[in-house]
Amino acid sequence: MLGHVPIPAENVHRIRGEWEPDAAATDYVRQLREFADPGEKWPCFDWVFLGLGADGHTASLFPGSPLPTASDAPAIAVMATYQDRPANRVTLTPQVFNSARIIAFLVTGQNKTAAVTATLAGARDLSRWPAQRIRPEAGALMWWLDEKAAAQLPLNLKSGGKS
Repeated sequence: MLGHVPIPAENVHRIRGEWEPDAAATDYVRQLREFADPGEKWPCFDWVFLGLGADGHTASLFPGSPLPTASDAPAIAVMATYQDRPANRVTLTPQVFNSARIIAFLVTGQNKTAAVTATLAGARDLSRWPAQRIRPEAGALMWWLDEKAAAQLPLNLKSGGKS
């Protein structure tokens, strides 16, 4: 996607998914710290774009994954089982996501209905529904849902208003 927009290559900072997770996480933490404002551990992202899995995961934060603490590094290696296969992935902690200016979820499909409803209208359970961990400190949170994904939401959440 980024190959189709006119931005300088030095503005793209990717997680090296081809590396071992611990090395990739260490490298990404270094990259983030280089671009952080003085005194900050990571930069404030302008826009974070996320999805939601049918199981409630987002950004490789899977149900049952440990809840990070304030002392955790901004990038962590997530060791989890995903659909019966190892999912050695690198992700950012919710603290990093939650400092972003805009966080947008794009969720489509009937298979996501239960996860959307539990995340947005269900009881708060950060271990079971990791997307509930995404709560911007000062930024905007948007959910873009198709009709199937939003089918079981209460009417007050279907208004199209901001959340």
